[in-house]
Amino acid sequence: MTTIPVKWASRDPQLSDALNNAPIPSGRYWLKSNCGSGGNIPVELPADREKLEWLEMKAGKWLNFEHGVKSGEWWYSLIGKQVFLETDMTPTGGSALTDWKFFTGRGRVLAVQVDLDRSTQHRQLMFDRNFNFLPHEMFFPTGAPIDPPDMFETMRSVAEAIAQPFEFARVDLYETDNRLYLGEITLAPMGGVRLPRSAQLDEMMGAAWVSPFFEGLC
Repeated sequence: MTTIPVKWASRDPQLSDALNNAPIPSGRYWLKSNCGSGGNIPVELPADREKLEWLEMKAGKWLNFEHGVKSGEWWYSLIGKQVFLETDMTPTGGSALTDWKFFTGRGRVLAVQVDLDRSTQHRQLMFDRNFNFLPHEMFFPTGAPIDPPDMFETMRSVAEAIAQPFEFARVDLYETDNRLYLGEITLAPMGGVRLPRSAQLDEMMGAAWVSPFFEGLC
């Protein structure tokens, strides 16, 4: 497993000339930020001046926004803000990448969220740790169940290994062309302020999260 290759990174939002002058091959990439949520834009390079100036405006907003203040996610203040250009990992001959999100409590997978076709007909499927389909909704509409990928058990093991230092974490992975990539580690999905649509799913995941952390809280 590895992270998705980064072709360029900067702490300076003035990226128009930088991207034009950087030795980056032509092709499709993703411009992202490490200091918030929703900071990702597809980019085709080379790009014209108008597109680059628009990207520069977006990058400036990302770098100037203090993410996590309202939701109490103080750890974002410890991250050195930057924007970066990431390789497009779309599978060969395929559609958008499938997001595999492993919810873990005390280093053990509680549930698996699978996001399909996010840019077209977004479906968000939920499974238990053994990939049994759960007909419940997390934050977006569900859909028909899918078969597990050949690497599912490896993905689950990797997610649990990454999650060991954390009381709770959502570990996001991508699997494409028989390779596994780490997307991100999220300590408070949706800022910890949004409940799942399904109360039953919420209760199931809570019951599976066994920890001394909860002793004396109820």
